Amino acid sequence: MQSVERKVKVTMKINKQRLEIAMANACLNPLQVSRQAGCQYATLRNLINGKEGKPATIGKIASVLNVPVEKLVNDYVESGD
Repeated sequence: MQSVERKVKVTMKINKQRLEIAMANACLNPLQVSRQAGCQYATLRNLINGKEGKPATIGKIASVLNVPVEKLVNDYVESGD
């Protein structure tokens, strides 16, 4: 009998107010953050508007803003495929 690996998908949700504060502290707007993070502007807008995102994407955004990821996220979600 073969063992079946279960893939776990982890996503995170950004806290809009914390993100806006971090952007203000860095003197950056969403377009500048998305460009520096190497992600699509639409992706950042989706995150700001409450959609879940990949940890790597949120990590890039946090890095650009020079804050730990924990400062930007409300929570994370694990789901199996």
